[in-house]
Amino acid sequence: MKIFKTFLCILKLAVVAVICTLLVLSFTVRGFQVGSGSMEPTLQEGDCVVLDRFSYHMREAERGEVIAFRFNPNQPESLTQGSNFMARAIDLMGEVMHVTHEDTEYYVKRIIGLPGDHVEMRSGFVYINGGLLDEQYPVIRDTTDTSFEVPEKSVLVLGDNRPDSYDSRFWGLVPYDSIVGRAVAIYWPLSRAGSIK
Repeated sequence: MKIFKTFLCILKLAVVAVICTLLVLSFTVRGFQVGSGSMEPTLQEGDCVVLDRFSYHMREAERGEVIAFRFNPNQPESLTQGSNFMARAIDLMGEVMHVTHEDTEYYVKRIIGLPGDHVEMRSGFVYINGGLLDEQYPVIRDTTDTSFEVPEKSVLVLGDNRPDSYDSRFWGLVPYDSIVGRAVAIYWPLSRAGSIK
C-alpha cells in the first residue's frame, strides 16, 4: 500500500512537471533552428536561437525585431486558432507537442513594416512613410523596387540577406497570429552565442 501511495505521488509530480514544461514552452521561451542563409550575417543557417514567446502576449511587435513565424503566414492553418484565451492556449500547447501545426515550416525574418506603414524599396533601400529607414544592423542589399501598405494586425518582414531571402516581397505580409516568437539570442554554436541585434 505504501509503495502504491509513493507511486501515485511520483506520478502526480511527473504530470505537474510535464504541464509546467508545456506552459513554459508555449508562453515564455522556445528553441528554434535557423533553416536558411536569408538572415546572414545576423543569423547563419544552423544557428540555434532562443525565441521569446512572452513579450508579444503583452505588447505589439516593434520594427527591427527578428521573429519566427509559421509559413505560409497567409494560410488559415498557419494562424493560432481559437477565439478566446483558453482555446488559443490549447492551440499553442498543442504546437509544442506537435499535435497542432504539425506540418508547419518556420521562417525567421526581420520586421520592417508595422501596421499603417507605407513601405517602399528603391534600389534596395527601404523607405517608411517617405523617410529612409536607418537600418542599424548588417544588411546585404539587392536592387528591389516595390511598395506595400501594411494593414492592421500584420507586419512586413525582410531577410537581412536580401538577394537570398524569400520574404514579404514575394508572398505578402505576416499576420500577428502566425508569429511564434521574437528571436533574442543565439545559444549554439557556442562560438556565435550572444544576443541578436
